[in-house]
Amino acid sequence: MEGYSIISAILNSKIPIDIYIDGIAASIAGVIAMCGDSCTTKDYGTWMGHEAAGGEDERVRNMVTDTLVTVLTNRTKKTPEDIKAMLAKETWISNSRHADYTLEQGVQMGMFDAIESSGKKVTIKRTESLTNMALIYNSLLTTTPKMEKITNKLGLVAEASEDAIVSEITKKDTEITALKARITALELAETTAKADALTALTNKSTALVDGLITEGKLKAEEKTATVAALVNNYDFTASLLSKLSNVKTAAKVFDFSNSGASEGGEDRSKWSFADWSKNDEAGLAKMQNESPEQFKALIDKLPKQLSNQYNGL
Repeated sequence: MEGYSIISAILNSKIPIDIYIDGIAASIAGVIAMCGDSCTTKDYGTWMGHEAAGGEDERVRNMVTDTLVTVLTNRTKKTPEDIKAMLAKETWISNSRHADYTLEQGVQMGMFDAIESSGKKVTIKRTESLTNMALIYNSLLTTTPKMEKITNKLGLVAEASEDAIVSEITKKDTEITALKARITALELAETTAKADALTALTNKSTALVDGLITEGKLKAEEKTATVAALVNNYDFTASLLSKLSNVKTAAKVFDFSNSGASEGGEDRSKWSFADWSKNDEAGLAKMQNESPEQFKALIDKLPKQLSNQYNGL
């Protein structure tokens, strides 16, 4: 981010700015070096460029790389595709035998305007320019910076002092803290209300289901699923449940061992057809209606002539 600020300062300057690479101009410094009105490198100078690095968002890194490609393309004689390829592989330009390109090739590419010999001592004769620069610098030190956007945002007059601005910001911070606390309280109240409502609805649903089970309209093993359905959509499910009739009890198989038994719990499983006919004709008739298989088993034990007679009934 600091590199972008330097680039903007150089590009927006109305005073000519010449760049000198007196060592290594690498990474963002290499991009900055390309933003002057001219760029001269010492014969021992080195330039290096690479793609944007850092952070976890690849999309953001790619966008930053594209901005670097724009700056370097505008400076050099290379196409955006060439520059992007150079950054992708981390390109070094130096007279070292380990570099990707020589400084002379860098001049041909438009990276540098000139290569300066390290054996030549340069004397800068720009006294007037340096004096003007000092005057501008001093004026900046003695002039209160304008903060109109900040004062307008805070509702203060443009001439508000620094202490007034800080005081207003502190006040806003206090208000923000109070609002955050209020939001937290409201969120907690809402969460509690939802939990209470869910508990009340669950209790209401459970009571309804228990009543239906007692009335014989619902089986006990269906309780959990039915309560869940009521909690999910009470009105719809309750409407369906209101239409239920009593659960039909499955027909019981005739209990020939105890049917019509006396208080002593007489076991009639050993009774013959004759015993039933003699002692409990009503029970025998009930067996014939409710448990024809058991009735037939008694008939089959009769003498063959009687068995055929009864089987023919």
